[in-house]
Amino acid sequence: MTIAQKITFGVIVAVSISGLAQAEDTTRREQARDNVTKAVCQRSEQRIETRVNTLTAVRTRRIAAYGNSVERYQKLVDRLDEAGYDTTKLREDAKEFNRLVLAFGEAFTAHLDALKATQAFPCGESNGEFLRSLDAARDKLRAVREAADAIRDYWRNTIRPDLQAIKNQQPAANN
Repeated sequence: MTIAQKITFGVIVAVSISGLAQAEDTTRREQARDNVTKAVCQRSEQRIETRVNTLTAVRTRRIAAYGNSVERYQKLVDRLDEAGYDTTKLREDAKEFNRLVLAFGEAFTAHLDALKATQAFPCGESNGEFLRSLDAARDKLRAVREAADAIRDYWRNTIRPDLQAIKNQQPAANN
């Protein structure tokens, strides 16, 4: 072997060894990336499962609370009507309040269904379907918050002033 052949052979061996080291390093990186992805997916799935369980309990309590509010308000309107007050405006308010509560319940149910739909997609293997489904659930959560705000605003800005106006009325005489 000539010196040129020895140098060429040495360069080929060095390049092939460094190529093997790079391939091994790439394999390690891919394994590490896969491990991180699995860990993130497991945490995400656990958080979603916990969130679904929590929101199911919250939905039950909030719908019951709003239902009780509607019921108590309706009883108050009935008592005021029996006492001789003009309750036509309060009855209209009761219908709208009930409609807002029902809309809240529907929005909350839609949000929970969208959140449960994310569990159908395997995290890390769904080509973005999991994230799109999660974004849809977030959008529906905004609708739930808006519905809850609408209930609070309606109570503060419409029902409460109408009840205050009833205080200033004189009851009609019952014959």
